[in-house]
Amino acid sequence: MSRIAIVSADRVKAARRYGVIASLFPIDFLDVKGLASSPVHPGTVLIVDFLGLTEDDVQSLKAALASGGKLSISVLDQRNRKQVFQAHEFGCQKLVDRRESLSVLLATLREAVGDYYKPNLSADFPEDIRKALDGACRTLATVSLSAVLGRDLPIAKLTDAARSVTETIAKEGVGAWLEAAQTHHSHNYRHILLVTGHAVSFASDLGLSREQQMLVALSALVHDLGKVRIPLSILDKPGRPTNSEQALIKRHPEFTREILKTNKSLPKAVVDVAVWHHEMLDGTGYPDGLKGDEIPFLVRLLTLSDIFAGLTETRGGKDGMSPRQAIQEMAKMPEKLDANLFKVFKKSVLDTGYGRIRRKKMQKVAI
Repeated sequence: MSRIAIVSADRVKAARRYGVIASLFPIDFLDVKGLASSPVHPGTVLIVDFLGLTEDDVQSLKAALASGGKLSISVLDQRNRKQVFQAHEFGCQKLVDRRESLSVLLATLREAVGDYYKPNLSADFPEDIRKALDGACRTLATVSLSAVLGRDLPIAKLTDAARSVTETIAKEGVGAWLEAAQTHHSHNYRHILLVTGHAVSFASDLGLSREQQMLVALSALVHDLGKVRIPLSILDKPGRPTNSEQALIKRHPEFTREILKTNKSLPKAVVDVAVWHHEMLDGTGYPDGLKGDEIPFLVRLLTLSDIFAGLTETRGGKDGMSPRQAIQEMAKMPEKLDANLFKVFKKSVLDTGYGRIRRKKMQKVAI
């Protein structure tokens, strides 16, 4: 996926105006006046908002294009012949009128660079795995857009995706699912898919019914729902987040709670997971500092899966821990995690071959 940047006369205002798009694509917001001192990375797809650009700004934009940036989309007033002429002069054929809704710009961007959610799975994976994973990613993209726009969440689609994932893992095995999930180019999507695989497999090992496993899958798919309010450029950042970025990421359970205030059709158990999966038994978790029995069973199950996925997944081209190393790290948290569940989870992870197989696959993945 190409790097994408929105260039404007006012970076802060642009970030507010195009926030919806930044939740669906990793977008950098650039001030046109800063292009001279910070050249655009070669190959970057540029979206230029012509509102308020001066002649000097246009010259700065020309310099950025000369350094390797590619003007793909111009957002302008199509009644302004000068702006239209300048866009065409830069070689841009995709023009979006500023009076149009953001959905028009979003559709134009998808046409230019493709759908960011879409995994690129090779034919080596079973067809059922590819269909279920693609469907889960497509549903997550729809959920993200609904949440950002304040619309009702597509519960029926979420339920269908959760059922498909559960049935596919039961048929093809969790190893195949995890290997496929690990190849996704987006860290954010990859993490959700991995957590879902671990959680469904764990639920099966606990002897939960297929319907209960489906509820676990549904919970896992929405467990990071609040992250839709955090730009993907932060969530999919190759290196470590800054302190301010980390503080913003840590607020995602609060964002989840705010989103779900107007979406009351999800089962309560699923909502509990989405809001509380970072709570710890000793009260040191967040956002509510719950303790002991205040934390429901399904939340405890997802917390184990979430931590394990975070420790073992690849990020920024670096392998995570091996399954055994991750379990050893989690064993250092006895006061925070459910001991009985952890015992089963440990056996589930270490007594199966998927950890070893997935580790080998991870080393071949180019992120």
